[in-house]
Amino acid sequence: MLTADQSRVLFEAFIPVHYEFVDAANRVTGIALNPTKPNILSNNQDVTISFTYATTETAGVRIFARPFTAGSLSPGYAASGSSLYPVGSGTGSGSFTITSGDATVDQIRFQMLTADQSRVLFEGFIPVHYQFKAAANVVRQIALSPPNPNILANGDDITISFTYATTETGGVRIFARPFAGGALAPNYAASGSSLYPTGSGSGSGSFTIASGDVTVDRIRFQMLSADQSRVLFEGFIPVHYQFGLGQRTIHLPIAAR
Repeated sequence: MLTADQSRVLFEAFIPVHYEFVDAANRVTGIALNPTKPNILSNNQDVTISFTYATTETAGVRIFARPFTAGSLSPGYAASGSSLYPVGSGTGSGSFTITSGDATVDQIRFQMLTADQSRVLFEGFIPVHYQFKAAANVVRQIALSPPNPNILANGDDITISFTYATTETGGVRIFARPFAGGALAPNYAASGSSLYPTGSGSGSGSFTIASGDVTVDRIRFQMLSADQSRVLFEGFIPVHYQFGLGQRTIHLPIAAR
């Protein structure tokens, strides 16, 4: 943010993103994920994917999306196949899940192959963060508003919705708390928890940073017993929410803009 004559910088901030622009005749682009990343899911819950594509391959192509963990295909994954996408451009979809065990998917690989799958025409990876949990007690399918990453003023709320599952007969309480640099974020305020009954259902919560310049880099989710004496589940998702960042004036020569 600059003054009208652009002589002074009043505000400057950066948010981390990952956009790859490709200049290729055969490509997969416009990718959308549901649920959004980052997230926590139970085994056998699907991540569904939609995309657009373009190809000059006259016989058509097949397109596959596959989950990766630490540089290799994720253990215990299952994924959809591919229909034959015709030459030209259009839209497509797919899905994947983790069928068993705890796994964190940190990338999704997209491949476009010839119709007979003998040649790779395009390959690209996007970074993600999906934690799959093999647990009877779990907080999952998290949605954040405003979306991550973002810049907020002190006192602006991050609202959170989620689903949960529990076998705890007395019900559970669920808390979402902001973390910064490995500890609870300074000057945070957050909602409490109602008593969520045994079984499965949905819930919500919120937090904010009341004062100071703070970057929230993780959100911790905890499921506790009704009397809060036992932690039944704990999970973190990486985020980037910058709070505060009040007016900061930097004087610059006009030529340095």
